[in-house]
Amino acid sequence: MTRSVSVTPARKSKRPRHEGREDKERTIAIELMHARWRHLAWCVVAALCTLLFVFAIGGAGIVLLGVPCLIATILSARSFFRTLVYPPGRIVVSEDTVDLAARLCSGREVSVPVGDLKSAYLLRRAAPWSASGPVLVVETRAHVFQYPRDWFASDDDQWRVFRTLNRRIREA
Repeated sequence: MTRSVSVTPARKSKRPRHEGREDKERTIAIELMHARWRHLAWCVVAALCTLLFVFAIGGAGIVLLGVPCLIATILSARSFFRTLVYPPGRIVVSEDTVDLAARLCSGREVSVPVGDLKSAYLLRRAAPWSASGPVLVVETRAHVFQYPRDWFASDDDQWRVFRTLNRRIREA
């Protein structure tokens, strides 16, 4: 009697496809992406919930559930209108300076000399619950900037910024 032995193929490496790739970009400019329609959708959902809790439940529903939903409506509407008024922002890494968007759709960019950069790293599993990972974190002497994956058009854009910033930090 013969035994059949099954051979399992070797597993692919768990290493992201971006690691190990060396590109020699000296200057990059990455446009961030807004989530305009997501903010509008949450605004509409929160407004409908507010109306439901205020008119259908009344009394305690207004205080316990209506007010938090009204606050969520206002915050979502504010975020939606900011996407209409301000551009999403950019991250520009050049030879001497790094221009970082303070926040998404804030209309404000912070220019930092390359010498003031402390570190740049990606939080993959330790990302905040409210952000999709990985989160690009850029530490300077004065500020800490966080850029979730949702703010970039692709994973490659986030990795390009990460690799270029780390190259500048090593060179400085």
